[in-house]
Amino acid sequence: MKHKLVLSGIDNTLPLHRDFQFFALDLIKNAKSRVMITTYNISDSALDFIKELIRISKKKVEVTIIFDSWDKVGDNITNRLKGMRNPYFRAIAIGDYSKVITNHSKVLIVDSENIIIGSNNISMNSFHNNFEVGIFISDKALVKDVIKAILALLERINYNFTNQL
Repeated sequence: MKHKLVLSGIDNTLPLHRDFQFFALDLIKNAKSRVMITTYNISDSALDFIKELIRISKKKVEVTIIFDSWDKVGDNITNRLKGMRNPYFRAIAIGDYSKVITNHSKVLIVDSENIIIGSNNISMNSFHNNFEVGIFISDKALVKDVIKAILALLERINYNFTNQL
C-alpha cells in the first residue's frame, strides 16, 4: 500500500506533501478505465478540472461525478454537464433522487486502485484558499470497499448505476 498526504491552501514546503489540484489532475489525466468523484459542490472556477474529465471520457474512460444537488454546481458547469450526450460521463445529483440524503463526501477514485479521501470540494476556493487535507492511497481492496459503499448509496436512492452505461 502506497500513501501520500495531499493538501491545499498552503505552500508546498511540507515533506511528503502534494498539492491536491495538481496531484488529482495528474491522476485523472493518466486514468485508463474509470474516474469516480464524490463532492458536495462544484464551482464554475473549476471549469478546467471538469474539462479534463470530459476530455478523458471522450477516450472511453468511465467518469462519474456524484454531488449533492444541481444548486451546488456553478451555472456554466451545470449547462455544460446537462447538455452532454456522452455515455462515458455521468453527473449524478443526489438531490434529484432523495430529499433526505445529503452527499458531503469528498472522494476521488482512479482506475479502481487509487483513491484520495479528504475535504476538498471541486472548486478553486478549495484548491487554493481553504486549508484542506486528504490522503492518497493506492490499495485495490480499500478502493473496492469504497466503490461498494458509493454504489450502496446510489442503490438506496434508487439510482440504477449499471443501466446508465
